[in-house]
Amino acid sequence: MRVYLTLIGLSLLWACGSDDSSNSGSVVGRCNYSAIFQCTEYTGSSYDDSRLETACENGSDDAGEFSTSACSDDSLIGTCLLYSGQDTELTHHYYTGAELTSSELETTCDTGEGTWTSGS
Repeated sequence: MRVYLTLIGLSLLWACGSDDSSNSGSVVGRCNYSAIFQCTEYTGSSYDDSRLETACENGSDDAGEFSTSACSDDSLIGTCLLYSGQDTELTHHYYTGAELTSSELETTCDTGEGTWTSGS
């Protein structure tokens, strides 16, 4: 659970930005946490790939792997879109093997006022 709180903290790192709706929707960067079966795509216009890379690769417990490509859809349980249309928009991708069930992940997403989409 501590890892999920760390990821939420990373998500909120840029959440204090404005509510600018000029989000391009393209992936600025992603952080893949293979050890916990999660990948986060950062699509908001306030994100900077060099800051994302530093935050991703220097995580407290489980450093991630940074890339400027999108997260994979292979073995996807579902996604949670947060801050839709804002300059802090991001999407968490959860994969088979995650600690929480699909239902628990959906509840967590809903609690964070995100939009849950089940995987294929």
